[in-house]
Amino acid sequence: MASSVAGCIEPALQAAESARSAQRPTDDLTAYDLDLRASSVALSSGKQIPEAIRLSEHAINRDPGYGPALAWAAVCYSRLCLIGLSKDPEMDSRKGVDLGRRALELAGDDPSILTNSASALGYFGEDIGAMIALVDRALALNPSFARGWHISGTIRLWAGQSDLAIEHIEMSLRLSPRPGRHGFHRGRRHTFRQPAFR
Repeated sequence: MASSVAGCIEPALQAAESARSAQRPTDDLTAYDLDLRASSVALSSGKQIPEAIRLSEHAINRDPGYGPALAWAAVCYSRLCLIGLSKDPEMDSRKGVDLGRRALELAGDDPSILTNSASALGYFGEDIGAMIALVDRALALNPSFARGWHISGTIRLWAGQSDLAIEHIEMSLRLSPRPGRHGFHRGRRHTFRQPAFR
């Protein structure tokens, strides 16, 4: 029985993987690797955000149209300002907004780009209703996206929708209960902190 189920599923998985690889956001494997390293470094510790930015920007230099790296760099700039590591918050906020907007131009139906861009742009004071709409679109595309629910909760808190914010954060924890998997923090101490530039 298990073999027949696997036999039915395997062709569908192969077709989905082929379609996904055909739509990959970059052909530059080094840029791809740099982006993966940037996200890993950023998720490991807030003190590593400058290194994550360096890696993301290196990926963007290799492929200026690489949406995931643009969105991730925007998030890192917002994080840099949030935790007080920015030496020039005004300049870093301008960089973050520029990167987030550029990422959105390339987002298409990529839930990760949509949510990361919405997170950064919402933090930097862009129209909160538009950022909620971006996250809602991402969650419609992938209802099991734990980080998307986490970001949705944070943005909704900024919008004054605290009950919905709590629901969405709880959904993210149900989908991925391990701390640090869907956000930057080992704990949730920054989750409900208001944006610095609103």
